[in-house]
Amino acid sequence: MNSNQRLLTLTLALGALALSACDRTPSDPGLDDVLSPAGEPTLDAELVLAVDPALAEVALESAEARVQRVRSPQVEERLRRAREHFETARRRYAAGDHSDARRRGQQARESIADALIAGLGATSVEGMIQETESLVASLDVDGSAYDEPAQLGAMLAQLVAAAQVDKAQGNDRGAGEKMVRARQHVDQAGRRKDPSDRRPHDLFGRDDRVRLQVAMGGEAVATAGRLILTPTETQTRLLDTAAELQRLAEAALAQGEWGRANTLSREAEITALRAVIDVDGVDHAEANQIADLAEQLLAEAREVVERGAAAVDPAEAILELAERLFTEGSAQLGSGEVRGLALLWHSAAASSVLIP
Repeated sequence: MNSNQRLLTLTLALGALALSACDRTPSDPGLDDVLSPAGEPTLDAELVLAVDPALAEVALESAEARVQRVRSPQVEERLRRAREHFETARRRYAAGDHSDARRRGQQARESIADALIAGLGATSVEGMIQETESLVASLDVDGSAYDEPAQLGAMLAQLVAAAQVDKAQGNDRGAGEKMVRARQHVDQAGRRKDPSDRRPHDLFGRDDRVRLQVAMGGEAVATAGRLILTPTETQTRLLDTAAELQRLAEAALAQGEWGRANTLSREAEITALRAVIDVDGVDHAEANQIADLAEQLLAEAREVVERGAAAVDPAEAILELAERLFTEGSAQLGSGEVRGLALLWHSAAASSVLIP
């Protein structure tokens, strides 16, 4: 049994014992995210993103993991400003100035985008857009880790579209701010009000799904490391970033911070995929490599489950998820949708969890 399977087995065995830890920090103002019927963020939702300490922290943690190899004074200064803006937003909210609190929250996200661009260049924004697009695609297959997955998907799609417009107009900062905002919304949607709740068509309860995602993140990082024999400088940086995001996700899971664990592990998984394709675009050989890998691992996972030899539970539900992801990913890739690769990678990670 590998380390990620042991992690999943242990956390599934712990079950509901950690649920009471919930996801709120002691200073969390306790606001609920309010969405419009169309799935667009409302002013109330923007206020939550500005003043909720946990939502601020996951955005900062994600950025810090990405720039760990390029922590220049310029990058550090922008991250410091972001933290200060979030702190000021909370003070302005406490003083009753909600308008300025929202403005400070946006400034914090802009400072995070500035830090990423300063350290990694404008391609870092394109990477965030790709990551968000991959999540939108997977929500159509399985949204059991999130509250209101359809609304979340619609909101993220709108933010991606707006960010792409910004990019086309040369506004990398604005695009980056929107993608940081997307991450915060994902984190909040992952903090389900009833963590053990299972909607009618869900394969998992939310708590089991988050534990599975953390294990899948670890499998994806390990798989990328095996596939990349002679990494480029970019690939080395992305692998290091994925490993750090996964470390943070596992720490969050151990602390019962379900939304944060899920968000960071999903980022680790897709960052590992970006390392495999080296972010310069996907060629035919790379697409085939990932598709063949997903198919091979799925076949192995089926055999393991049929023999009753899976090291984790619920094995049948995990296998069904891997099959759903493989079917949809293959269909999308066959129709020319490159984001189908993210679904195939996701399937490979799910299958790997089942294989001893």
